[in-house]
Amino acid sequence: MAAVIESPTDLVAGVEELFTLPALYMRVKALIEDPETSIADVADLISGDPAIAARLLKFANSAFFGQSRQVDTVSRAVTVLGTQVVHDVVLATSVVDSCAVVADSVDLRTFWSNSAYCAVLARQLAERCNVLDSERIFLEGLLRDIGHLVMVKQVPEQLADARQQARATGRQLYQLEWELIGCHYGEVGQQLMTLWQLPPSFGEVARYHVEPGQTQASPLEAAIVHIAHHITVAAEAGGEVDLPIQAAAWQTTGLSVDVIDSVRTDAAAELSEAQALFVDSD
Repeated sequence: MAAVIESPTDLVAGVEELFTLPALYMRVKALIEDPETSIADVADLISGDPAIAARLLKFANSAFFGQSRQVDTVSRAVTVLGTQVVHDVVLATSVVDSCAVVADSVDLRTFWSNSAYCAVLARQLAERCNVLDSERIFLEGLLRDIGHLVMVKQVPEQLADARQQARATGRQLYQLEWELIGCHYGEVGQQLMTLWQLPPSFGEVARYHVEPGQTQASPLEAAIVHIAHHITVAAEAGGEVDLPIQAAAWQTTGLSVDVIDSVRTDAAAELSEAQALFVDSD
């Protein structure tokens, strides 16, 4: 199939009206960014949306935080999690909901299950790198593949051809997307996150997790998600395959290939929890 030269900007512009975050997220974001905001203000706003409030309570009571007692109010959840994690939970919920527009084009349950696996792997790797904000890297891992949902809507035939060639040749998918489409899914994901006005690190990790040595803004996050991504792709392939993890990722994280088995084991133990939070929630 002949190459179709597309830019990330053009691809995202073509679906801008479909991929929109709900107004509640934008209000939560603005409120959290306001230095005059109190915990009660954030709790009151979230309490007005039963679905978001339920997701937040589920997250606060999850094994991720290991609370010794039940968190049964939104205000307590905001206190326990902190406003940054609250922002990220609302964001993740909003993104999952907004991407329902591609339900007819892709198996979203499988997509988000794989994304959840990448997220828990990233969190495990972040903890081994002594990253305090491992929940943020969890979310960056969850969203690292979001550009593919745009491409499924915009260039489905070219994307399918790139995937077929990647399976047949063993080449990296993002490289074939560059050749056949003119951009790769990480660039598209970054453009979508820019449209959504997300923190810059999300776009940086989406764009550069395929080539972590190329970013100066978020090198550790990109390296962590790069490793998590390749472990996830190997799991999707259904067996043990060579992981094309770049040397720059090991150098930046200070980890080695020896960490993979333990990370897989610990991530498997957390996966059902993550799926319950972001895949199976009502």
